[in-house]
Amino acid sequence: MTARPSYSPARSRLAFLVWGIASAMSHAAVDVDFSHSYTGATNPIQNTGDITLAFTVDGSGNVTLDASSADPDPAAYVNEFDGPVGTVSDPAMWGQGFTIVLSSSASGSLRISNSGAGLSVQGGNAERLDFLNEQITATVTAAGAEFTLLGLSYANATTTEGTQMNVAGTAYALSDASGTVDVSAQGISGTFTIDSATDTDAQGFVLSGLSFDLNTLLAASDAVVSFANSGSGFGPTPPFVLAGSGSATITLDFSINNAGVISLDASTTSSNGAFPSMVAEWDNPNIGSVAQPSLLGKSFSLTGSASGGSGNLAISELGGGGIGIQGENSNRVDGLNYGTGDVNSTPETLTWTLNAPAGLELVLKNWSYIEGAGGDIRVSNGTTNSDFPDIADATGTLALPGLPLAHGESLTFKEIPGIGATTGAGISGFTFEVAVPSNLPEGFDNGAGNHLWTTAANWNPDGVPAAPADAIIDGYHVILNSAAPASPDELRIIDGSLTVTGSGALSMRAMTIGRDLTKNVRLAIDGSGV
Repeated sequence: MTARPSYSPARSRLAFLVWGIASAMSHAAVDVDFSHSYTGATNPIQNTGDITLAFTVDGSGNVTLDASSADPDPAAYVNEFDGPVGTVSDPAMWGQGFTIVLSSSASGSLRISNSGAGLSVQGGNAERLDFLNEQITATVTAAGAEFTLLGLSYANATTTEGTQMNVAGTAYALSDASGTVDVSAQGISGTFTIDSATDTDAQGFVLSGLSFDLNTLLAASDAVVSFANSGSGFGPTPPFVLAGSGSATITLDFSINNAGVISLDASTTSSNGAFPSMVAEWDNPNIGSVAQPSLLGKSFSLTGSASGGSGNLAISELGGGGIGIQGENSNRVDGLNYGTGDVNSTPETLTWTLNAPAGLELVLKNWSYIEGAGGDIRVSNGTTNSDFPDIADATGTLALPGLPLAHGESLTFKEIPGIGATTGAGISGFTFEVAVPSNLPEGFDNGAGNHLWTTAANWNPDGVPAAPADAIIDGYHVILNSAAPASPDELRIIDGSLTVTGSGALSMRAMTIGRDLTKNVRLAIDGSGV
């Protein structure tokens, strides 16, 4: 079945089949094959009852399957599923075990198919999952781990127009007798169902395999940025190295991988002496983590610059390492109330400016310092000032009141105006939480982390858009793989994309795609893009 778009002045309708979504199957960590050697006429000995897939992960991450059936008759054929089935790359999963129990949630028994291709359910045609009341439930038990279903393989499918596989309520069109359905966009992380309920009875398929990944559960921890350095290549006199240019900056590039781990890659535009190598020492593959699925795969950066003083960023080796600005004392950020009658005052400011995608902000928890005894620092996000007068110790860490920082905003460090002669401090690091803003703009926010249009939690406010409200996509790549339960007044793609696949269908009064030519927008239509 190939559905083509049609339009009318009053109402537009989009309905498309799967187009080129990159398959996640090539990245599957675990791949289970349900093929077996039984062939012949339908026989009650094919009935398996529940099938338990027991997986063990060895000390190197290799995964082995031991399959068993509740009914002993087909046990020899079910045992053919046994053996190595892939690897798990997350070391936290090594030495662990987990299970998937397959059961029939209809009147007929789960069974091995006649053709040797895989699994079916007793009923209309015992060779296939093909009637409304035939369904397989996969119950996943993986304590302390996150299961992600990537794909389902099928065989011996009917090739009449309209044959579909339903996975956890989402329908996928089957155009060939065998193949693989990519379900990774659904974000299935636990028990799920498989059936062919949305096509006509007698249309169906044999379940021939499944692919999934397994990782430890996401857990959030604050990101800790440290400006410590070895001091190699400069000092002890002077105990600092300069950027060599007032326009030189430092960039902290952060990336969040699909396990939620935040990494840091630090770089600088300076090429002066040991300065670049000292900045490179701040690189860290794991500075913290996130637990919010919508943050996975995102990147952001903080760019540091100096103003006041002589304008040069400085890296000090004192107290373990930190950042100052060339001026009154290049190991520190200072310069205020400098000299008799303040005649030499050149107040210095260290500024970190955030570049972040939609749906991500930082919440600053604390900051660390060197050369701070008797000094003072004001930390500000431009709205809230946190003042630290008369710092007691040479080095230490001080709490911040959860200063939020959004895209384009800056975090600044400088001396406190109006408190008299003080000495500032060097900045040796800070700690922040990577968070989802509580005041997200109206529209798609990927709150559930699966990029699906039909998930209510992916919208702000929660709920799939319905007229008279508009559907707004700004900075996200959205997938519509089943009919939208409600129709917005207007679809507005400001930045990002909408890909309509499978049985995806959407009605609306109007569309606006990319008014701003500086933005990259895309609407995928039946294998092509607008």
